Amino acid sequence: LRGILPVWLLYLTVDRYTFTWPVEALLVPAIVCWSTALRCFRPYITEIILLERNPLWSRDPQRITIARRSAHLHGPSSADLFVRWILSALIGIVLIVLAIQTATMLTGILTGQWPITQDEFGDSLFELHLSPVHWLVLYPAALWLVVAYFSVVRFLSYLDLRIRHEGWEVELLMRAEALRISTKLG
Repeated sequence: LRGILPVWLLYLTVDRYTFTWPVEALLVPAIVCWSTALRCFRPYITEIILLERNPLWSRDPQRITIARRSAHLHGPSSADLFVRWILSALIGIVLIVLAIQTATMLTGILTGQWPITQDEFGDSLFELHLSPVHWLVLYPAALWLVVAYFSVVRFLSYLDLRIRHEGWEVELLMRAEALRISTKLG
């Protein structure tokens, strides 16, 4: 609900039939930009909440809260996470287009009804006549296929980030301890 809930609450205050200038022209784009920035710079908040089960607030300053854990996990890798977000958005768009084109080709081959019409000379007119099957079945199926793929990719990316980040911390601790032991012995 990071950014979506405030937009919903704002739209509950807006009249549907008239343009409300401050809300629709300023606040909604600002919240959309804010939620996009949250999504690209702090992408694993959901995994931190669900898998690590840290508290939201704590009076104990030593206790790790969600905000502290998020800053600890995302902070050192924010540039890498931003590049991953851009690349995954581009790859997602390409995968959606490929899935839709594959579904359109299969529909054309199996039914013989192509969405592009031709004139009497055989030239394509580039007029797309998409059936309700395209809009109600094929497009949502293509979108959900890509969403399912990126859910797995996102989880594996979260595990990769934790292994790289926390493995590096363990290595630094081991080096510091080795240095401490060698100075005591030598």
